[in-house]
Amino acid sequence: MRAPIWLGVLLGSAAFSAAVFQPYEPDSFQDYAAQKVAHIDTEPQGILQQSGVLTADLGAEGERRTDFQVFRSRMPREMAWYLERVFVLTDAAAVEWRAAVLALSEGREPFLMKENYRTIMARLKTLDTPEDLLPFEAMVAEAIDAQRRYLEDWEAAGRPDFHDWDHGLIDLTNARLSAAYAFLMQRFPEEDRHNQRAFRDHLTVHDFFS
Repeated sequence: MRAPIWLGVLLGSAAFSAAVFQPYEPDSFQDYAAQKVAHIDTEPQGILQQSGVLTADLGAEGERRTDFQVFRSRMPREMAWYLERVFVLTDAAAVEWRAAVLALSEGREPFLMKENYRTIMARLKTLDTPEDLLPFEAMVAEAIDAQRRYLEDWEAAGRPDFHDWDHGLIDLTNARLSAAYAFLMQRFPEEDRHNQRAFRDHLTVHDFFS
């Protein structure tokens, strides 16, 4: 029963997001809604710990990443808990990026990369998503997937010097994260500065690729 509701909401929300924030193809929201329906009964696996890799606690320039705090949020509580769960997964993607880049730049195989990205995406798609936040989740999912595809292209190239910040997949990640951040700021203008900083710290390129 959830899929028809999502698709109706998506048609309006996607068009609005595309017009206001950044160019974006509305059909991709519909595709993502269908992917979530396919994962409704999936039991997600745990994300495997990357040994010897720092967690995503630190943001850009060595400052501690601002945690989104549910108890101080002014949005409906179910939405606040949902965002807290999304940010756990964006942090996991940031840790995975750091581990894979370290390995690939040293000519090593990125241990657990494929397994962990598969799990991160599966857990994202099994979240109980508030209807009007599905476009936001679709943008985050595409950003993480673009990150994964870039790392797999790097691995396939077999070159430690492959890394290029101007690569199209990194540009795509940047665009989707920027749109997702703008979406939250537009949707929740009543949030205090702390939680708005948390939106920024979890969805800006410098921290996401930390």
